[in-house]
Amino acid sequence: MTTDTQFDALVFSDIRALIEAGRVEELRIQAAEAYEAHLEADREADFAMVRAHDAERAWRKAQDAYEAAAKARREGDE
Repeated sequence: MTTDTQFDALVFSDIRALIEAGRVEELRIQAAEAYEAHLEADREADFAMVRAHDAERAWRKAQDAYEAAAKARREGDE
C-alpha cells in the first residue's frame, strides 16, 4: 500500500518529468481535469449529505408517527 507521502512523491516526480520534457500544456490539461474531478466529487458529496439529511428527517418523522400511534393505542386500551 502506498502512503500519502509516497503518493505525493510520485505525483511530484511525474510533474517534474513533464516540465523537464517541455510538456507543460499536458500538465495544464491534467491539472484542469483533476480540478474538475475534484469539483464533481465535492458536488456528489454535497448531494449525498443532503440525501442523508433528508433520510434522517424521514426516519424521525416515521418514528414520531409510530410513537403517536402507540400512544393512541395505549390510550384506547384504557
